[in-house]
Amino acid sequence: MSPATSSKYVTEFRVQDLDHAPWLPANAKPLLEKILSQSAIWTGWVEGKVVAICGLTMIHPHYGHCWTYLHHEALAHRYWLHRRTKRILHNYVRASELWRVDAVCVESHVAASVWLDRLGLKRESGPMPFYGPQGETMVRHVWFPRGING
Repeated sequence: MSPATSSKYVTEFRVQDLDHAPWLPANAKPLLEKILSQSAIWTGWVEGKVVAICGLTMIHPHYGHCWTYLHHEALAHRYWLHRRTKRILHNYVRASELWRVDAVCVESHVAASVWLDRLGLKRESGPMPFYGPQGETMVRHVWFPRGING
């Protein structure tokens, strides 16, 4: 669906989308500008507001790291947003022929772990103390699209 026919849609990320996402952390804009050339990034919109920015950053030709910024209003649209995110992510991973995709989340954030699990990533590691940007304890989730033996 195009933006003209729906109040909920996903677009390819543009730096200008950040003007519609004042809720993002202060370091998001320079970080997104830095990784843009090696990432596939998309923006989730609801009624003209950015509620999600999701992406997959290529670390190596066979390995990508996925990540998500979600506005608290995204929760009200979680089913639609999750289906779209999963479809985009899986299509991109398939086209890129990746062997490994991973993501990290705060250990105590149950909803983030559920989000990653439903995207197809399974918890790989135990607690990683002080791994997060503010010293949070994180856990890693992983997906092997071609199977564990590649």
